[in-house]
Amino acid sequence: MIHDSIIKNNQVGYYKVGEKLFLNKLAALQWSAQTITPVTYHWFDESFDTFNRSLLGTVSLDALYKERAQRLRDKYDYLILNYSGGCDSWNILKTFLDNNIKLDQVMICWPFGASKTYKPNIKDVSADNFMSEWDFTMKPDLEWLAQYHPDIKIELIDWAEPFANNPNFVNERSFDKLNHFHNLADLARSTLFSKTEREMIEKGKTVATIWGLDKPNISRLGNQIGMSFYDSVTTVAHPAPCNPFGTEYFYWDPNMPVIAYEMAYQTLNWFKARPRMQKYIWNESEIGTEIDTFLVKKQVNLTACRDSCYTTWNNKPTQFQVNKPVDIIRADKDFWLYEHRELSHHVDKWKPLYDELLSTVDRKDTSIKEGKPVGYRSFSTKRHYFATI
Repeated sequence: MIHDSIIKNNQVGYYKVGEKLFLNKLAALQWSAQTITPVTYHWFDESFDTFNRSLLGTVSLDALYKERAQRLRDKYDYLILNYSGGCDSWNILKTFLDNNIKLDQVMICWPFGASKTYKPNIKDVSADNFMSEWDFTMKPDLEWLAQYHPDIKIELIDWAEPFANNPNFVNERSFDKLNHFHNLADLARSTLFSKTEREMIEKGKTVATIWGLDKPNISRLGNQIGMSFYDSVTTVAHPAPCNPFGTEYFYWDPNMPVIAYEMAYQTLNWFKARPRMQKYIWNESEIGTEIDTFLVKKQVNLTACRDSCYTTWNNKPTQFQVNKPVDIIRADKDFWLYEHRELSHHVDKWKPLYDELLSTVDRKDTSIKEGKPVGYRSFSTKRHYFATI
């Protein structure tokens, strides 16, 4: 039995079904189906509930980012940035570099083995052109970093390797390592960690792996504006088994909730300055959204967050990014896994296991496509209201 205090301080949050608390989402959903009791997701609710909203707008985001970076530097012996080349991780990298705060390592997890079979296309920004981000963003960023900041170690992790070299990679125990996404790619992508992190831990060093994770999700109910956190985001960045307390979400920090709130506040100001765009703010009273409308709203909100929260982005020399995946199992972004014949045995093993897992939970807790469950539904925390519009 895990003590409630440990569950409530779990880095990736916890689930509540009635009075029972769960760290594992599958266990929570199965208990919910058995007891006909709804599931709620919680992520440091109290820290964000008790934050003094009157502080919003009094300190710049760049100053808050600098303070966050320095706190991490003071807390750990060794800092690793999980780098994607996007605006979230680029801003973290620049925060350390521009403020002369030492960053020890940049880590990139990428399907290098699959990268040999595609043709880069800078004009295509659909999710299934994801591989091109390596050519037009990641590779030039790392070359720049190696040239001007050679003291920062660069570690590359090939998450395509297990599929190419281990014919039994997918098995009955594969899903035990994941808490939310059980798509084929994440069986590898979310279960591989830095070798340097383990080496440092074995030497007795304190190590943090820093994730940009995401920008705040703001929404409205009437004229009230709030923000929330999604389990589909937090569970992507779970800690390495060798370092269970060493994962740090740079922007989402319950010990420094002002950062997430200020990002949400500045994003709202972006919309306030553009009255015609306010119709794209997520509306909590809406039930269901057509996919085309959803994609437009998503892109507008991403643009609002990026432009209002990151002063570093407009000066970035490489800004190529494709759209976020829409398919619940990321089959658009990770198309090569499902289309390459030499990997079909992995798909053939994964699909029935995945279908069986989904059959044990209530359909209302899954995403439905063509009448069939295709993945867990994302759960959000309660809304933390902070302003009106």
